[in-house]
Amino acid sequence: MSKVLKGTIVVISLLILAVVVLNFYLAGVMVEHAREGLEDLNKDEVRIQYGKITASPIGRRITLKEARLFVEEIDNYTCEEISVTLSWGQMIEIIRNEKIEELKEMNLLAKKIIVGDDQALFSIGSMSFSFSGLINQEIIDGNTELLLKTPQKLSVAFTDFNIELSEFLEEEINLGKMSVFDRISFDLAYNPDKKTLEVEDFIVKNEIIDFKALSSCTLIGDEIDSIIPGLFTLKMEGSIDGKNIDFIEDEYGYMSFKDFAFKMDFEMDFSLPEISPVAFVDTKISDIEYRFPDEMKYYLILMGMLSSDTEKIDISNLAYNMNINKEDLYLYATLKSSLFDLDLEMDAVNDTYDPYINFSTLKISNISRDGESIIDFLELMLEDRLPRDKQSNIIIEYSGYLSELGEF
Repeated sequence: MSKVLKGTIVVISLLILAVVVLNFYLAGVMVEHAREGLEDLNKDEVRIQYGKITASPIGRRITLKEARLFVEEIDNYTCEEISVTLSWGQMIEIIRNEKIEELKEMNLLAKKIIVGDDQALFSIGSMSFSFSGLINQEIIDGNTELLLKTPQKLSVAFTDFNIELSEFLEEEINLGKMSVFDRISFDLAYNPDKKTLEVEDFIVKNEIIDFKALSSCTLIGDEIDSIIPGLFTLKMEGSIDGKNIDFIEDEYGYMSFKDFAFKMDFEMDFSLPEISPVAFVDTKISDIEYRFPDEMKYYLILMGMLSSDTEKIDISNLAYNMNINKEDLYLYATLKSSLFDLDLEMDAVNDTYDPYINFSTLKISNISRDGESIIDFLELMLEDRLPRDKQSNIIIEYSGYLSELGEF
């Protein structure tokens, strides 16, 4: 082996040793400063107990293990591990000054959290908290001008979120599978150049619900006390899996469905003299089943609205679609059931106080025996026969002001 190679190996080994020794030394300094900070915190209303503190200057991370938080309002708050990751600048600041004057970047990860009391207990597999922006004493003391000039972003996420209720609350509130969530998360961002506050990637997900949303709002004004909202937008979509819901029969009967899906886009400018929403809504529900309670079924049979051998109503599809812009409103709805099929179409002038309906058509077709009995009872109450076409479908058309619909 050449002398140059041997020298290189020695230099590299010494550098590695120096880094290890320096990391070990700085880790000790950081741990000591963290302990002092926790002791200062324990002087306030919040007290923290922990098993061990470790630090890694190279990883920019401080870790607290077997933590337990004591707060007056909370009986139980434990966490297996809390890790805080900071920027290099903030790590150096902690080593030099024992504290951070400005918080510009922080990532927090907590694992296996349990919080609650004897009535309700919440367990969380992991919680992550990520911040980038600026928080300093000047902002805390009320310098809102500096706050409004600084980009800020906050990301929060929970995984394996479980709710366990006491026996008493469980009897009052039957959460079922809604007591477990795979993920709840959102991002919140402020852009000072565009003066917008945005909620991005808002997610709620478990066996039953799959929900996503994002929104944005422009802010008008230079002082935080006088800021008013401008243009607000919201987009969301989601679904509910009825197959995973434990439906319960009660005094109102029994109802179940297979799938529920919805989508909505919404926009409104609060800065305009006349606020007029713009929206698109699309909703679909499939395979709805409704069973009558005995008492209701008895009265329906007594009034001639239901045959004695009918046990339930099946709705294979229920869909609803609506478009609203500044001038017009368009609505289309359809229902297919064991009683009858229904189609509704309407076009109207978008007026908050009293919309004018340009045209509307309601068609009831494929009417079953029970459907005819219900319609007969309705016609008896109206003291008039509903209009029908040559195929015996009920066709109702209307145009005029919505307020005058009752006189139709």
